[in-house]
Amino acid sequence: MSDQVGWTVFIGVIGLIIAIMAWLLPDPFHINDRPTSLTVTMAPPAPTEPMESPTGDSTNERTDEPTEEPSEEPTKERSEEPAEQPSEDPEPEPEPEPEPEPEPVTSARAAGFAGQVQVLPGATLTVYRHPRLAAPVMGYLQNGSVIQILCTAQGDTVVGNNGQTSSLWNGINGGFVPDVFIYTGTDQATMPNCPP
Repeated sequence: MSDQVGWTVFIGVIGLIIAIMAWLLPDPFHINDRPTSLTVTMAPPAPTEPMESPTGDSTNERTDEPTEEPSEEPTKERSEEPAEQPSEDPEPEPEPEPEPEPEPVTSARAAGFAGQVQVLPGATLTVYRHPRLAAPVMGYLQNGSVIQILCTAQGDTVVGNNGQTSSLWNGINGGFVPDVFIYTGTDQATMPNCPP
């Protein structure tokens, strides 16, 4: 019985001591300092070193050096000239050029029989392409011009200044002229016949 009373007193003294300590000290066992919630922070994974191949060359090696991008050179602005717009007006059709008028034949330069043009004062002698009055005109000879007769031919009959008629034509350089308007000193042919 005495042992039971002794344990009861011992327990009562311990409880009194604990009550006094709790009264004197606000938090003797640091209960309020304990965290009420558990916060878990995860550290970032440590960088792994690239694995090296047996030959010593790294297969997954990454270079952190920045790559230089090609700099774009400024392009010069080109001034665009306005294209010439075609004119809406239709091009005029070229007019046919007039045929040049036959120029006077002054004299023949080829060697032959010399003759002189004798027509009325102020008139000219017509040179024809063929010994016919309807042939194309090749030119004109002034009165008194000296010509060289290259050959002769028979053609249309022509009436001269004095009323004489003749069908004899003289071939000169550039065409034919009636013999009745050429002074040769004779009414006969002075040169052989012209080739046909």
